[in-house]
Amino acid sequence: MKKKMLYVMHIDWNWIKQRPQFLAEELAKFYDLTVVYTYGYRRKLLVHNQKNNINRFVALYRLPHQRFRNTLFGRIINDTILKLQFRMFDNNYDYVWLTSPTYVNFIKNRFKKSKIIYDCMDDNIGIKDDIERNKILKLEHELLSIADIVFVSSDNLKNVIKKEATRKKFM
Repeated sequence: MKKKMLYVMHIDWNWIKQRPQFLAEELAKFYDLTVVYTYGYRRKLLVHNQKNNINRFVALYRLPHQRFRNTLFGRIINDTILKLQFRMFDNNYDYVWLTSPTYVNFIKNRFKKSKIIYDCMDDNIGIKDDIERNKILKLEHELLSIADIVFVSSDNLKNVIKKEATRKKFM
């Protein structure tokens, strides 16, 4: 029997096919994979990516307009919506794989028996908006504190992340 993995993507499955989609397709060959992705409301910008051998897809819905999402009231509503959506997953996954720190607050207390994997694809310090960058860096620090394994896409990124994470297994 295959081990169970929850693969949480920060982009829509039907966004330009890139690293998260390719990894999910490969992981599905070895794991009973559930792919969770952020629903993109701009449907006309999306493509139709195949769902090769992946058992289950779940879209995470948020408030559609960024201006509203970034208000205090909007963040409270969004967090409540996301928390309720994450409750639909049982907590007996062997692995939880995150492609971004965005959802760390929704998985950290729910999947305590799971191995947490962080696939760090970007240097979040490069985000232009100061408020958004600080928020993401705080979430990333939290994710690094609970992650069992951290994947990085470059040596430079590995060096940046290693400053934040001690005693982690990097790949």
